[in-house]
Amino acid sequence: MKVYTVWFSETDTYKMSFQAESLEQAKDLLDKVDAGEIDSMDLPQVDKVAKNYELEFALETLQEIGEVNV
Repeated sequence: MKVYTVWFSETDTYKMSFQAESLEQAKDLLDKVDAGEIDSMDLPQVDKVAKNYELEFALETLQEIGEVNV
């Protein structure tokens, strides 16, 4: 049996809602998430909904790397 490698990318797309007192506070909270200061799941009344999933193989990178004796 031969062994192969291939590069691929996965993309998960979500829509998230959360509560804030104002647009400015919402931006500040998202800045904290972006900076790693808080987790997105720690936002007030947060809810996430999966919207899309994509899987893409870069077939031009497919290559044989060896054999495995079974």
